[in-house]
Amino acid sequence: MKQRLFVLLLAGFLVAVWGSTALSQTVTTTQLEQLYSNYIDGFIARCESKAEWRNSKLVNIRREAALYCFKAHYLEKYQDQLIKDMIAENIGLREHRIHFYLNQRFFSMLRSATASLHHWRSGSRVM
Repeated sequence: MKQRLFVLLLAGFLVAVWGSTALSQTVTTTQLEQLYSNYIDGFIARCESKAEWRNSKLVNIRREAALYCFKAHYLEKYQDQLIKDMIAENIGLREHRIHFYLNQRFFSMLRSATASLHHWRSGSRVM
């Protein structure tokens, strides 16, 4: 009997702790917008600092710097839309998920832009 009571009390305690933790992690849309905005601002700053290597003597570093320059510009231009999309898709509060989502959106845009460029170039050769 004492063992069942102990297990029941322990289970109740764990449920109470888990429930209070889940409630404390509930954030409003305004708080999410601010959090995502701050993260994107930091991401832009990191990209811009890496873009400063665009005058390097090494070609690979210049290419990477150009890519970071494009990424910073993309994040600045579409920041509001990205924030709305992250809230709509329920990305959450974990930094790695936010980072992954932003990279995924950027490279998705880049792939579609280069695909249309290749399509346009191959179409112009025929003429």
